[in-house]
Amino acid sequence: QMATMYLNEPDSSGHKFGPKSKQVREALKKVDDTIRSLFEGLKAKKFSNKVNVLIVSDHGESHLFFWTETIFRKPLVIFVGMMGMTPDKVIHLDSSMDELVDRVLDSGPLLAMNAKPGKRKQLVEYLNNQVRQRNLSMRVFDKDSLPERFHYAKNRRTPEVLVLPDQGYLVLTSKDTKPVSAGHHGFDNSYSDMRVPMFAVGPSFRQGVELNGTNDGSFRQVDIYGLMCHLLQIRPQPNNGSGELLPQMLKSSARSATRASSWHPLFGLIFLARALQKLIIT
Repeated sequence: QMATMYLNEPDSSGHKFGPKSKQVREALKKVDDTIRSLFEGLKAKKFSNKVNVLIVSDHGESHLFFWTETIFRKPLVIFVGMMGMTPDKVIHLDSSMDELVDRVLDSGPLLAMNAKPGKRKQLVEYLNNQVRQRNLSMRVFDKDSLPERFHYAKNRRTPEVLVLPDQGYLVLTSKDTKPVSAGHHGFDNSYSDMRVPMFAVGPSFRQGVELNGTNDGSFRQVDIYGLMCHLLQIRPQPNNGSGELLPQMLKSSARSATRASSWHPLFGLIFLARALQKLIIT
């Protein structure tokens, strides 16, 4: 059996006030109290040795600026302002590229666009010229040139042109009118601010184990699905995750109890790919 619980904090406060704000610290205290109540409840029901608990998050967040609220009396005026984000942290692209753009799908930590018919190459060249001429902190990709690690280039819904600003920067078009949030996610997932921890505790997990590697040595978001299938003893559907870190995380009894389901052909192929270092599974 499986039960899930979702907490909208500290994400909501992080967007509004920034992840380094006092409001996020207060939200984290409430989250901590909620998790404490969960474990106290499990202990009271004598379920501590029967339930595996995974605490996960879907993304990190970059702090862009601080919100300040100042109240002036006589007359009463509430002023909400921004501090700490300098103008050069916001990359503005002017209307000169509009004749090349069919549709802007997203902007901010990621600028995603479709070009007008036959204008994709020209749009990419225009943006790269902007990077060189203005020394902009961003990278420009045609969808076909996206790094393989994103696993994003081959989907038919992927925008034709993508602009990735450096961590802590935003890229906006001349038509952007939406307010800028104090905290943002959606940056390159290799950036430190985008990384999040995962905590796992229960009868199936070894105690005191910390996996803090980088790149191939880290536990990735896409590995959570395979771990959950393993614990639930169900056969996973094809996915981009890997089960190679499970032996480091699980007790030997948990590894052997679900060995049949964890060695789904997909997992076997992924282990083989690691060994050969040449086989790519998509």
